[in-house]
Amino acid sequence: MQLLGWLRHLREDDPWTFRLAVTSLALLAVWPLWFGVGGALGVFGFGGVDFKAYYLAGLRVRDGLPLYGTGPVDAVPEPRAVRFLYPPVVAAPFVLLTLLSPLPARVAFLALQFGFLWCSVLVLLRAWGVRPTRGEALAAGWLLAGVQPVVFTLRTGNITGFVAGLLCLSAAVTLGPDADDRPFLGGALAAVAAVPKSYVAPAGAHLLGDRRRLAGAALAGLALAVAGLALFGPATTREYVDVLTAGNAWGAPRPPAALPRHYRPFAWFERFPPWRTLLRVGILLTALSTALAATADERATAFAMGCVTVPLAAPSADTLTLLVAVPGLLVAGLTESRRHGYPAVVLVGALGVQTSVYAVRVLRHYGPTYIPGMPWALVRPFVVLQPGTAGLLAVFGLCVVRVWRGRLQVPDSGA
Repeated sequence: MQLLGWLRHLREDDPWTFRLAVTSLALLAVWPLWFGVGGALGVFGFGGVDFKAYYLAGLRVRDGLPLYGTGPVDAVPEPRAVRFLYPPVVAAPFVLLTLLSPLPARVAFLALQFGFLWCSVLVLLRAWGVRPTRGEALAAGWLLAGVQPVVFTLRTGNITGFVAGLLCLSAAVTLGPDADDRPFLGGALAAVAAVPKSYVAPAGAHLLGDRRRLAGAALAGLALAVAGLALFGPATTREYVDVLTAGNAWGAPRPPAALPRHYRPFAWFERFPPWRTLLRVGILLTALSTALAATADERATAFAMGCVTVPLAAPSADTLTLLVAVPGLLVAGLTESRRHGYPAVVLVGALGVQTSVYAVRVLRHYGPTYIPGMPWALVRPFVVLQPGTAGLLAVFGLCVVRVWRGRLQVPDSGA
């Protein structure tokens, strides 16, 4: 099946979903142009503050300085990021990038990251029987460059694009209908994705249904831990444990006043930490019980559910964590289209992710600032329950219902 063929079929079979798909594709298509022009005019910053932290870590390793120190290094330009918050083994690849000066190193890092994510998405599509032509593959790259969390990742120079790419590959080699099932490799890829950001672990929900996948994940995690210990020694490892126990690697909750600039799920409940904790625990427990209940036929759905769980329940959920949901949205959309189910729900979730940050900024900041006198207070509930949160909750709910229907063998009217 080719992408254009799928759209033609959708136009005849489900006009409403076709309109949602065209709207989503149109937004993705114009987003790179918008940010390209905005970046050229200096409207959007591309400071790469996160990459500077990685580059700094590479310099520290190369020069024998403490990896988790707080002092700046002169080679890293302003604004300087002075803390590295990932496991020591993650710093090793960045030593090679320090052979380049900061700007060329950052360009190489971003090009490699985007290329890896793009290829991973194409591999995932092929595992589900989608065979894009060369032109469609190029168009898919352009659309991927328009995904808002991808743009934000490139602007900050964060590593989340590699995480999302590894999750795409994990799903491609284990879950796709046309995949050559390699459970050990799929588990290992999911584990590697969670090494830099441990709160990504729920995206490995599909591992719970297969001992071979769990074994692959466990061995990959153990191998990386041993490699980190061998390369950096016990002292640096203890320093990383201190970073974890201090909570620095999880990110500090932002106050509601910061909401216009960030995706913050259930932002209103940040005023009430116990309620916020209960919401997250409830989502995680639901995801865990659903993953354990998933049959072999619903493991792809369990994977999608795990991915969308991350930006809903991660302690430091922000715009970057929205990118972790993208592999799950792709798998959910492919699965629902294949079973003639409810791809419109997935498209609504994708639109929520795409528009969440800027819709909230318009309603909370730009609107009241530049068009005063309008009843902006009436949209406060929309601001608190952001489009991204609402859309991901809809996809999460669809996945949960799918798994439990399959487990209880309830006939599915949408099939």
